[in-house]
Amino acid sequence: MTSARAAAAAPPEARTSRTVSASSPPDRAIRPTAAPADASSGDYDATVAPCRELDSISGQLGAAQLYFAPCARGFAGYARGDWPEAIRAFREQLTFFAPVRMGGIWLGHLAWAEFIAGQQETARRRLDEFIASSDPGRVSLALPWAVRALIARADGERELAAQLVRQAVDASPADPFGQSTVVCLAVMAAVQADEGQHDLAVRLAAAVAAFADDAGIRQPPSVRGLIDPVRRACREALGADGFGSAWTRGQGLTLADAVAYVSRGRGPRARPALGWDSLTPTELAVAQAVAEGLSNPQIAARMFISRRTVTTHLTSIFRKLGISSRAELAARAARTATSGSSGTRTGAAPGRAGPARLV
Repeated sequence: MTSARAAAAAPPEARTSRTVSASSPPDRAIRPTAAPADASSGDYDATVAPCRELDSISGQLGAAQLYFAPCARGFAGYARGDWPEAIRAFREQLTFFAPVRMGGIWLGHLAWAEFIAGQQETARRRLDEFIASSDPGRVSLALPWAVRALIARADGERELAAQLVRQAVDASPADPFGQSTVVCLAVMAAVQADEGQHDLAVRLAAAVAAFADDAGIRQPPSVRGLIDPVRRACREALGADGFGSAWTRGQGLTLADAVAYVSRGRGPRARPALGWDSLTPTELAVAQAVAEGLSNPQIAARMFISRRTVTTHLTSIFRKLGISSRAELAARAARTATSGSSGTRTGAAPGRAGPARLV
């Protein structure tokens, strides 16, 4: 890897482990943390060789062995499309103690491998349980949401897929290493192509391809399996000239630019600060669920988010609308659906509501 983009794509451990001395077991134990970088570049031997060495000295390491070897094997299997090996290794990795913040990244890769390998129900249960029990403030849910969107897409649940991938893209900047952003944009490209938004889909696919080319990495088979059909469908829909123009514009986008472009396309920059029109797509979905009489646990289950996240969204909704109860929110949602009116509630100053009832 020769660029800043490539450096950003690998964990800090991976960017430093190759320069560590091999004079002691602890030094050798951290070599497999270079796995994401080695696997992305296609150097699978470099990915698994330290694992064999680590296996040979595991008796000296004790707790220091942790998750490094199975994690490295999981990434190697995933990067070369060896789904049984990726599944086996990532499942083994989950039995070790590991940093909480990384849990979503590893579990997301495991679930995607399971999905591709035909274990869709296993992947669905794994993701639903993980998402429902995770705190988005501590765990990056970008990849789990993106893979869950793929499952919804495969089930023909297009609205759910669109909702989940929006959440994934919004959360992807919180991914500490940026790797999930590529996946989220690839999934978004596929969902947008399904919706007939071919120009946007092409730009996102081009941004993903440009990142890989600039970083000198290979897109894994999972991403190629999404992007290649998008390119074919969009070329047919837009024609050669339209496709080429959109692709050229997309290749000029960094990953951050692409995320911002998707967000602008949903309109948040023009969104007012208060009132019904200020609600984000996710907040609107929560408000609709409240209007249907769903409880916080039921909303969390429907939207594949944690109960704490539901409460966070309700707090924001109440503040923006100047209300303090679920009954008021349900009434506002019904009135808006009937009249199409937004505005603020008569008799209440936006953002100055009384004690809120969030549960």
